[in-house]
Amino acid sequence: MGYIDKLEHRDSLENPSVSLVDALTMNGLFKSVSGPTVNETSALKYGVVWAAVNAIAGDIGAMPFKLYERQADGGRAEVREHPLWDVLQVQANSELTPAGTFREAQQAQLLLRGNSYSEIEFDNKGRTVGLWPLSPQNVRVKRDNSGAIIYVVRLRDREVILPAANVLHIAGLGGDGLNGWSVIKFARESIGLGLAMEEYSARFMSNNSRPAGILSTDNTLSKEAAKKLKSSWEAVQGGLANAHRVAVLEEGLKWQ
Repeated sequence: MGYIDKLEHRDSLENPSVSLVDALTMNGLFKSVSGPTVNETSALKYGVVWAAVNAIAGDIGAMPFKLYERQADGGRAEVREHPLWDVLQVQANSELTPAGTFREAQQAQLLLRGNSYSEIEFDNKGRTVGLWPLSPQNVRVKRDNSGAIIYVVRLRDREVILPAANVLHIAGLGGDGLNGWSVIKFARESIGLGLAMEEYSARFMSNNSRPAGILSTDNTLSKEAAKKLKSSWEAVQGGLANAHRVAVLEEGLKWQ
């Protein structure tokens, strides 16, 4: 695909871009077959996903990120005086964001959304002195009329365009050369099934580990009376704390 084709690309449901899929997914329009809506936020409620993201991102955050300078003889030497050293090792920006915490958060975004974005702050000499994290859901990557890559960042009341030179973009596995794919989207059915099974098991346990039954009577109950009877029964008999309690049924009530 050449630059002209890329510039003429338009989003549609038949040919969606990553940003369009993100928007639809985060609005809950894509559900798993098993029922739960799976996006980058809801997936973290699944213990397996949380554990994996926490383990990988935590290890990346704890790793030392050193700065080296290539030597004339082909070797390398550690450089501590460069401004980038502090950004990578001490604090990512002037708000005292610890470098390790910054890396951990950005790695989590990369794992969940397939992309990690940070705006690069330069001093008056053009040196990197800060990295400011950008929320992936607020960033779109595209090409301008000249074919150059630009980043459109959505703010509260406007959009800001950043050139590629001002953005540190770490992309995961992807197919268009601009965006990484979200593992959560591709694993939606597996994660959805896991979430559904957890909810099913939790509801099963909260009902004394047995299916619901029927309270029947030969008398005629109004809708309000039936509603109150159901609520009072669940309050006394529902949940693990009430398991195996003796039920006293009056006025011809029968439990089936």
